[in-house]
This record gives sequence, structure tokens and C-alpha cells, in this order.
Amino acid sequence: MKGWARSRASPTEAGPEYRWGVVRHPLDRLVSAHSYFCRGEQPGVIKMGICRGMPWDDFLHTALSNPYGDKHLRPQHINIGPHRFDRLGRLENLSAEWIELQKRFPALGNIRWLTKTGHGAWETYYTDEQRKRAETVFAADVELYARSMDMQKNGTPPPVTHKGKGGKY
Repeated sequence: MKGWARSRASPTEAGPEYRWGVVRHPLDRLVSAHSYFCRGEQPGVIKMGICRGMPWDDFLHTALSNPYGDKHLRPQHINIGPHRFDRLGRLENLSAEWIELQKRFPALGNIRWLTKTGHGAWETYYTDEQRKRAETVFAADVELYARSMDMQKNGTPPPVTHKGKGGKY
């Protein structure tokens, strides 16, 4: 998720646009994608060889073999693109992030938090080997997620300069 807002009353030093983005923990995002794709009533191939009812291990192997095959799997640093952010938050903390944005832009309305997949804690899905492989495939996203916390601690925007299939960002 990313967004831009113009603030004529208090432009940032970089210009009149305030850039914000939200990232999600990459391993939690994979678990959510499994729930989205594979937990359904009707069997059948959805895409990329992913099927309803597909076990976690098979899904993870397929997803890590082609993480660019679908928007639900594509690395977040590619989705976000080459932008520098004034604020980069975490999806897991979206309610608090939105409140901070509302302080800066009072005209923003409220946002509802929806949890659609209802899966358990992501840590319980991975073996040590699976976790290491997923962290390797999504290394740029793991770094981006860590930098989002650095930004929350010290208030400085993290640089988004990740290399990926789409080039250098």
C-alpha cells in the first residue's frame, strides 16, 4: 500500500507532497497468500500451479520458485517502486499509522481494519529450512520491513534502494 497526499498548509522540506507507504512482514504475507489461494471450498487450479486445498509445503515451494508470478506474491519492494517516503509503516500497525497520518492531514477519514484470511501466527507455518529459504528469496522485503521499524524509532525515512527483478530501486 502506498499513498501520496498534498499538504498546502505545511509542505515537507522535499516539496509539497508527503509520501507514505505500508509494508507487511514478508513471511506473514506468504501465509496470508496461502490462505487466500488454497483455503477454498472448490478444488481447481487457480494460477501458477497453485490449487485450492494445496498443502502449505507444496504452496510454499511453488510460491518461492516464482515469486513474480502474481501480485499477492510479488516482492513488496517492487510494488512500492523507487519512491522515497516521509513515512513507511507496517500493515500490522495500520490503525496507529493511520492515526499519525490523520494528525498531519485532518481531512482523512477513518479506516477499517479487515482481516480476511484468519490464519494463525506466521511463525508456526515454517520449518527452519523453509524460513531461511523464504527470507533469502524475499531478502529485500525483509530488509525493507526492518527499515520501516528503524523509521518509526528515529523518524527518518529509510532509503528504498533494493535490487530485484525489476532493477535497482
